[in-house]
Amino acid sequence: MPEENKENIPAVVYDYGFEGVAPGQEDIDSSDYDFPKITIVQKTSKIAAPTHPNHVPEGTMIIDSTGEVLTKVGGPPIEVVLCKKMNGRAMFDKDTFVLLHKSFDGIHCSDMLPRADGNTMCITCDDAKWSKNEKTGKAIPCACQEQIIYPVVLRGRSSEGPLALIFQKTSYDTGKKVNGIVKFSAGKPIYSIIIKLSVGVHKSGAYMFDVKPGGYIPSKHDDDYVFGEMIYQSVTQQRMNIDIAPVPEAESPDQDTDLPF
Repeated sequence: MPEENKENIPAVVYDYGFEGVAPGQEDIDSSDYDFPKITIVQKTSKIAAPTHPNHVPEGTMIIDSTGEVLTKVGGPPIEVVLCKKMNGRAMFDKDTFVLLHKSFDGIHCSDMLPRADGNTMCITCDDAKWSKNEKTGKAIPCACQEQIIYPVVLRGRSSEGPLALIFQKTSYDTGKKVNGIVKFSAGKPIYSIIIKLSVGVHKSGAYMFDVKPGGYIPSKHDDDYVFGEMIYQSVTQQRMNIDIAPVPEAESPDQDTDLPF
């Protein structure tokens, strides 16, 4: 950040640095810890069962690591500040939901979960390709799901750290809508962009993220702007590790999804 922009910023930034590295933390990068996620409780989520000890009703948006309720279907939107746009992929066993493979960039298969066939590139992987039912002509989604990932901070609570907002399956088109908001933001830094996030209902009956533009942070000295830039710098320089949980079957794409080609 230019020197002239460093005036009147929160003192905590001088402790942690604009790259998010404090003294003594040089050997800890973002692949060494998991980002909590903003997620929506589905009908098939275990936590939605009335007998679950930490029961949360379906259609509720929560922080997965704490269970904190952010909003619910029909409730008011929350505001989040975007920090970085990333692509990813994840493939789960269709019966056990065990994570088989994942990609942190949508291009390379992560060496953390290497493929048995030795393939390391998504573009040449059969599991990353859509196909078509020859009888019906309908789309068959790829086994390795595309993901749009945004590290975000809650508006007014940025000092609590980043959360991962993952758009996949029924919410994937919503992620593309966020991409559009970012693209046509008149050249503003991504960490100045606010979106309003709420719970919608997909035509399949699954709950999904819904978004609307929320404006921009008005000042470079706003805490959320400063922390957002710090997070942007950190995840740009280092690989971001996200514990990608499987999505309940209720969020499986409809089979009449348009083919992406």
